[in-house]
Amino acid sequence: MNAFPETFGNAPILFAHSPKWEYRRDRDDPHTARYIPARMLTSLRPGKDFIILPGNSESVREFAKFCTAILGIERRQILYTSGTNYQIATDARIELVETLSRLVPQESAILPYAPTPSTVRLAQALGLRLIGENESWLRRFGTKAVLHRSAIPEKRPRGLPHIVDPNIPTPRGYLAVDREELALAQKKLSDAGVKRMLLKPVSGSSGEGIREVVACSDLSSYLFDLGPVVLEERLEIDRVDGAMLSPSIQYIGRGLGPVSDQVMDGHSHTGNRYPSHATLEQQAALADAAGRLVDWMRPVGPGGFDAVISGGKPYIVDVNAGRCTAAHPALFFRSRYAPQALCEVWKPKPNMSVFDIWHQLRRKGLAFMPGKDEWGVFPLYWLRGMKAQLIALGGSAEEMRVLREGTEALL
Repeated sequence: MNAFPETFGNAPILFAHSPKWEYRRDRDDPHTARYIPARMLTSLRPGKDFIILPGNSESVREFAKFCTAILGIERRQILYTSGTNYQIATDARIELVETLSRLVPQESAILPYAPTPSTVRLAQALGLRLIGENESWLRRFGTKAVLHRSAIPEKRPRGLPHIVDPNIPTPRGYLAVDREELALAQKKLSDAGVKRMLLKPVSGSSGEGIREVVACSDLSSYLFDLGPVVLEERLEIDRVDGAMLSPSIQYIGRGLGPVSDQVMDGHSHTGNRYPSHATLEQQAALADAAGRLVDWMRPVGPGGFDAVISGGKPYIVDVNAGRCTAAHPALFFRSRYAPQALCEVWKPKPNMSVFDIWHQLRRKGLAFMPGKDEWGVFPLYWLRGMKAQLIALGGSAEEMRVLREGTEALL
């Protein structure tokens, strides 16, 4: 397993995190154009990497100011666009090519959130290597659909493969592109004795669009708002201390990160915890399945696999291929500043400024000062009035409990 972020070597990285174009339709998450670029600020190596941010957000600028003050990131490493377009790479190509060409060394590489057409064009304009997949790869593997066969084989999207390695455990399920195929998928699972199912859009993230159905559910009016779906068996998930065991593993290229646990609120991802509460044997089985997947897919950029533990066995339930996941910033931060620490990440409501929460954490002796402290809490990203993630780092379960409870009392 390659450590994060040493995967990049010594080359400077330009973080240009444009959200996927389809995310603009997510009414439940109207801030993707601002927080997806900004959550990589704490991943910058001081004096080395660069980041492009939307300049029309005071919350983004405030968090950038915090990172320059606390992490030692230089102001020249942060470049702002006008924020006119939904994707920052579009604005950067129009507004910043001359500046970027002067500042960013030619041996640098661009790490996008996902290799959208706008980030591809920006990389071409700058003559820089893009750490991401090409269009052909994304059509083949950049979707949850690869986990399941099609209910009607002749309707399978052209060029879409499916997992054929029997050593990669997945729930029973089928891909459906329309109502006819969805009805047949439901019938096949029902006939196989599956009574509880999950309907999951293949392009969603963070639990978007997932709904539970039973064998007799009426799906005849389903609109396919988010495109094709998979209908799969809803597994009974094992629990530890009352929490569902839902481990996850991230990758960059062929390098795998450590196994962490997803912290879930229903079907929505709210954070991560490391080390995983899965047994070492279960973690090894998941890492083996993930290794088989990356050997099959041969990615060059970032991604991840989500799993659940059911009946003591890990099952791959989600493929987040061709993009950075919400867990990547935490893995980068922990690897750089506290590689031996336990960590937990969660999403509070950022109702105060990042400087206010930092002051409160320091006043209570809970703040993690990178390069100085061995334990504490740090704002992984904090955009007032929008989105935030806190990361707690400690040496024991008791320290983690104290940090979490102490921090929550401040919010």
